Amino acid sequence: MNSMSADLNQDRILHIAKLSRLQLDPEKIPLYEKRFSDILKLIQKISALDTQKIKPMKHPFETPGFLREDEISETPQKEVYLKLSAHSDEDFFIVPKVIEEQG
Repeated sequence: MNSMSADLNQDRILHIAKLSRLQLDPEKIPLYEKRFSDILKLIQKISALDTQKIKPMKHPFETPGFLREDEISETPQKEVYLKLSAHSDEDFFIVPKVIEEQG
């Protein structure tokens, strides 16, 4: 990772911006170079940590109740909804076309 921050220069920043489809103000490129370098240094520090004894987490917060069993909460009312629809055909709702085909 050390070589990455050493290779960080204006050309590299412009290349990253192009890949990211970003337009950078040329006057601010030194600022972006510094910030990106700081990010890479932080990544180096994190990569150096020994995480072998750390148990992987499913979620950053220990909050129960995110998942629940799927349960039917009401009886199907397809016929009611189809009757309320402006246009329907047997089991389907008919809606205006919103995406045109390109030819």
